[in-house]
Amino acid sequence: MNRPVTVVLGICALAIVLGLKFLNEVLLSVHLYGDNTAFVVGRIFGIVAVYAIPVFLLWKAWRGRNWARIVLAILVAINLFIVMSLARTVPVLLGVAPLWAVVLVMVEVLAITLLFAANRFYSKAGEHEAPHQRRADD
Repeated sequence: MNRPVTVVLGICALAIVLGLKFLNEVLLSVHLYGDNTAFVVGRIFGIVAVYAIPVFLLWKAWRGRNWARIVLAILVAINLFIVMSLARTVPVLLGVAPLWAVVLVMVEVLAITLLFAANRFYSKAGEHEAPHQRRADD
């Protein structure tokens, strides 16, 4: 089954935002703890481990797994509430100006909306596989 344009755009937008957030975390770690190389390396390994979870979810959403798009939507909703509540009170949010954080969250919300516009793709993605293959792949 061909992947709809809304899925391609949604996953690409989420991947770009995720990459920007990852880069921000790494650069912030280097800036704040640059004199302690061992700590920076350990922190970067931790950041990679944490960011592996949304990358896995993006991969599964790309493959048509409905549960992955639902989990991504929940994570984006949590991030939306956090950014909106902190944007008014914190002058600098995790090294990113609050306006930039709000823009990134809005892109995430748009991307999730695009994913949910492709309901037919997500409902049909697993129909052509044998039941034992669906369970093993998820």
